[in-house]
Amino acid sequence: MAGIGHLQSYPELYIESISNDHWNNYIQQMSKQGTWCDNIIMQAVANAYNCVIHITQSNINSRESTILTPVADQDGRKTIFIGYINELHYVSTLTDKNSRYKNKLTCIKRKLSETNENRHERLKNKRDTYRKRVSEETYSVCQCTVCFEAWPLKSSPRKVDHYQCQRCIRDKQQPKKFSKENDMVPSLVPLQLQGLTQVEEMLIARALPVMRVYIKPGGQRGYSGHCINLPQDIAELAHSLPRYPKDLSVIVVKMKGKENSFKDVTVRRQNVADALQWLVNNNSH
Repeated sequence: MAGIGHLQSYPELYIESISNDHWNNYIQQMSKQGTWCDNIIMQAVANAYNCVIHITQSNINSRESTILTPVADQDGRKTIFIGYINELHYVSTLTDKNSRYKNKLTCIKRKLSETNENRHERLKNKRDTYRKRVSEETYSVCQCTVCFEAWPLKSSPRKVDHYQCQRCIRDKQQPKKFSKENDMVPSLVPLQLQGLTQVEEMLIARALPVMRVYIKPGGQRGYSGHCINLPQDIAELAHSLPRYPKDLSVIVVKMKGKENSFKDVTVRRQNVADALQWLVNNNSH
């Protein structure tokens, strides 16, 4: 309760940070037992105990920790370290053998302590171990007749022609969630939409997704946080295709970046026009 006490004693330090709630309601809500703290409470704790708090995030791409320092410049400052697991909460950096977060906290400490050379060597050893295990065992690849996804199995099913994966077997709804009847099995990519560059795909997309994408260990990509879909009006682009002079095979478009910066990129006019025409004829959306 040290953070709450500091909030009540020095409201002038925090009251401007509470914009979406009344100050008394905020104090009452955060005083309830079991309520998760936020960044304001963390700053209040740092001020109350005159300590510097280092917050280490579980995101593997976050190399630097967040540092909270007390407002008052007093001697005898303490330093503490806590962890923050994305989309969960603040946790202790002292692992408990029975803690459900033990593996995640171990990953955080290893990420901050190991060098790039050691990291590459560790990942190489994991890949080599995985390849060795796969080479020593015999797998058969079977395709599910419901979701059409292929899965490696150590033993062949009795009926290969009627094989269903465990996910589809557990699904008792009709139609099944990932079935063709539920429009979850994508069809072949039409010729008009094949071979488009990333810029050309962005031009004809009805929505522009904005999300945080990061590279995971091993080279795979993942995303975290919210995803925002911004609608795009492609009517202006469609009306500009084709555009004189007719013998030009490319058109120049401007891509807007950060801080209102623009970059000129070229796209193949006929490819974009063919893709749009196919979508108009075959996609009701």
